[in-house]
Order: sequence, then structure tokens, then C-alpha cells
Amino acid sequence: MPDNYYDTARRCHTSSHKLHQQNEFHSACYLGGYTAECYAKIILTNNGSSTEELRRNFGHNMERMANRISYLFESSSLVNENLINIAESIPTILRGENKWNPVAIRYIAHSEEWDQETSSQYLSEIDILMEALTRMKTNGEI
Repeated sequence: MPDNYYDTARRCHTSSHKLHQQNEFHSACYLGGYTAECYAKIILTNNGSSTEELRRNFGHNMERMANRISYLFESSSLVNENLINIAESIPTILRGENKWNPVAIRYIAHSEEWDQETSSQYLSEIDILMEALTRMKTNGEI
């Protein structure tokens, strides 16, 4: 069965909001990061990357995906309202001490690293991406 990044993004986005409302900030951020990853993989797939290439070259590496999307963003012929330069639009998820790294934080003993403020920032950032994905779905791009 092929990967379905849109449905996965939608589920993770919804769950992230619900977890945040329940003060489960670590889990809200964890799933929020997957929402961003799915957005990136949809953009990369729509611009010629195969699922196998995504697995082999990117995995969960958001920084690498952001760099590739920035390259696409610089190609004016590829830019449309749904191509968001994630390197600029999701700074909390991509950089700093609170960046998303599912491998490093999956099994941590304490989850205080991602607090309410960080979770709120993640939610704001993934809301932007989901708006773009919704437009893409409506326009038949995914």
C-alpha cells in the first residue's frame, strides 16, 4: 500500500490539537512534527521525488527536506500558493532546542522539553501547513 501523506498529516494535525487541549504537550509536538514531515514529503513527491527516494535520502530529517524545498522555492516556475518555504515558516519545528527529532525524543524519560508554549508554537506552524494542504487537496494537487 502506498504512503498517504495527506491523510497522515490530517490525522496527526487533529490529534496534535486534541493532545494539546489535554495538556499532553510532548505528544502534541511529536505528532505536530509528523504533520510537518508529511507536508514536506507531499511537496517533494509533487516535484519528482519517489517514495523510495524520500525514505532513502530524507527519512525523518526535516532539515534536509527544508533545504530541498528551499531550492524548489527559488525556482520561480515551481512556486505557487501551496509551496511554503518551511525553512522560514516553521522555525520552532526546524531549529533550536525544541526542534522536532522523533528519533532523539521518542523514548525519553521526561517530557518537559516540550512545554505548553512550545506546543502552541508547533500548533501555529502546522496550522499554516494544513491550510496549504487543504488548498492542494481542493485543487486536485494531491
